[in-house]
Amino acid sequence: MDDEPDEPDEEAMPTPLSSPALLELCDLPPLSSEDVRRTRLETLRSWARQHDYDVVDDDDESGGRRPSLIEFLTVHSHGMDTKTGCMPLHWLAGTGFNEAIDFVMSLLRPRHDDDDDNNGDDDDERKKKLFQFLSIIDQRAHKPSTDRTPLHYAARNGHLSTCALLIEKYGALSHPIAVGGVTPLQLAVWQNRLDVVKYLVTINGVHLVHERNGYDCGLAHWIGLIPKKRWRGDHHQVNNSNNNSNDFHKDDDVDNDGSGVLPLAQYLHSLGISYTSNPSNCNTQGHTPAHKAAWGGNLALLQYYHTVHGVYDTAQDVAGNYCADIARMRKNINCVAWLQECANGKRAESYAVLGLDGNTATEDDVRRRFIELAKASHPDSRGGRRRRSGEEHHQQQHPQDEENDDAHDDDIQREEMTENDEEFVKIRAAYEHLTKDGGVGNQRNPKYDEVKLLEDRRRITNNNDNNDDDLLILSSSDDGIDDDNNNNNGVIDDDDDLFMARLIAVISDYDENCGFPVALIGE
Repeated sequence: MDDEPDEPDEEAMPTPLSSPALLELCDLPPLSSEDVRRTRLETLRSWARQHDYDVVDDDDESGGRRPSLIEFLTVHSHGMDTKTGCMPLHWLAGTGFNEAIDFVMSLLRPRHDDDDDNNGDDDDERKKKLFQFLSIIDQRAHKPSTDRTPLHYAARNGHLSTCALLIEKYGALSHPIAVGGVTPLQLAVWQNRLDVVKYLVTINGVHLVHERNGYDCGLAHWIGLIPKKRWRGDHHQVNNSNNNSNDFHKDDDVDNDGSGVLPLAQYLHSLGISYTSNPSNCNTQGHTPAHKAAWGGNLALLQYYHTVHGVYDTAQDVAGNYCADIARMRKNINCVAWLQECANGKRAESYAVLGLDGNTATEDDVRRRFIELAKASHPDSRGGRRRRSGEEHHQQQHPQDEENDDAHDDDIQREEMTENDEEFVKIRAAYEHLTKDGGVGNQRNPKYDEVKLLEDRRRITNNNDNNDDDLLILSSSDDGIDDDNNNNNGVIDDDDDLFMARLIAVISDYDENCGFPVALIGE
């Protein structure tokens, strides 16, 4: 055939000009063998030889030039992944395909050893090429990954050698900031890449760990959101090239209790990162580091915050949620149970009222301490001593002073008895909370109880028995339908009003600066 290619073997291969195979070629599978890497690189070189020229594209009505492979790799819109907004160089960095990065950059690097007669470039053209070379290494992704650079993806996916290649060999920015204030360091923390985190801190300086993104989230927040499959870090990867990502043994959760995140948490704390729940450590949603750990379901991290840093579930976010509420939204039931049993502030308060150390006190200690305090603070006991003391005092006083002293003593006795009553009530409540209730807390956003009332299916009926048109009765039923009143005579189907009421109940507490709380979207 006339249109048969001169080199059928090479032309038969899918090319970036005829298929989306370029992105697939750049998406190097994890744990690829040397043979796989070498084969892919050779394919890339072959495509570069085929398309390293400018020709007129016959299918282009405008008579435009056909892009070369390097343009597909770096700037041409047809080389972009429409789903992620990333260019092939982002994929190469994100998969740790260092050899291919070297090859791509070699096509872009200005050739200073050629003279002007051979390459036709003047100094301005060389500067233009140098600028292009430097800008491509920090190439920004498009929506939805807006402004993320190759380094973002290399750091996110734990390719330490690729991070070093981009920064040290090709001069990439070591701390590029994408939309929302997201940095490679934050992404490395989010994916539990301890080695990459240490490298970026060394390159950029310790001050970097205290930066916040556009939502005022710091590294203390990012660490709580580490996905479960990344809890164990980089030491439990499945050695199987059929996997789509750096995944782990999905059926083996025995040692995946979240404690694999603790080395990173301890390292960040050694650099000055705080995990407390004070206001200065909250993001724009009012989330503390503990809120994020509850959202991520990492019980080991919550326990670390509690035992090492004294964090309790006493702080509410701007939507009124405790950590237990956030964990409940995400169905992290083990976190909910532990937060209410062990990290509730009420337990610590009860131990404090009894003057005991909650970490060491036993049930016998609690009982003995209660009896001891009850004897000293019970109103009857204190009142009896006060009355006996008063009688002895009156026997020694002059008769003319007794009337005034009696009134004064009565006032003092009433005040003391009131104080004693309050003190004893606190002691008894603390004792009963620890012994009868097991010290369990009841952290719950009160707004949910209000919304629950609105969630009941409701109907409004006229009280015809009273013949009062203005009197309406609010009632509840399982299905919200009254079979005897399907014609809506005297019955109002209130579904629309119910929906509006629920929205108003949630949104009304937030001013125009806060808007709708993202924390409630999951609910």
